[in-house]
Amino acid sequence: MNNAPRNMVLLLNDLFRFKTDLVLDSKTHNVSHKILSQLAEKRLITNGGFSISITGLVPIYGYAVSIYKDRECKYKTLDRHDIAEYLMTNTGLLKLPNHFLSGWKFRNHIYLDVSIVLQSLEKAKLLAKRHGQIAIYSLYENIELIGNTFFNKSKK
Repeated sequence: MNNAPRNMVLLLNDLFRFKTDLVLDSKTHNVSHKILSQLAEKRLITNGGFSISITGLVPIYGYAVSIYKDRECKYKTLDRHDIAEYLMTNTGLLKLPNHFLSGWKFRNHIYLDVSIVLQSLEKAKLLAKRHGQIAIYSLYENIELIGNTFFNKSKK
């Protein structure tokens, strides 16, 4: 199970206030793809985006950035079945420490990718630029930092 510090993530139980604990697969200790895809779809609809690990952790601090441009998928419409399919295709990457399934809405499209979360804005900017990303996401501030906004300015 991901051993991220408690102040870095919320358990999905906390976030969604489940009456019962999430059921983890006894072999992999991961939340089922079905439950993750349902939760991701709900967060996309209510918040416009999400980041969730396959162990059920939701990052709340730091900067999310994808270093896997080839894994980014763009959709006109998206439902839990598309999310489950994406999860199955990218399970290998999502099993790595500090890797999250992320989704967001932008200009009439919905995107899915595998992101990592960094505590340093400078490191996130460096990785974004290196991997051809035009934006990073500040989880705590709940804002997208796009293009020149983060390549040319430092956040204090």
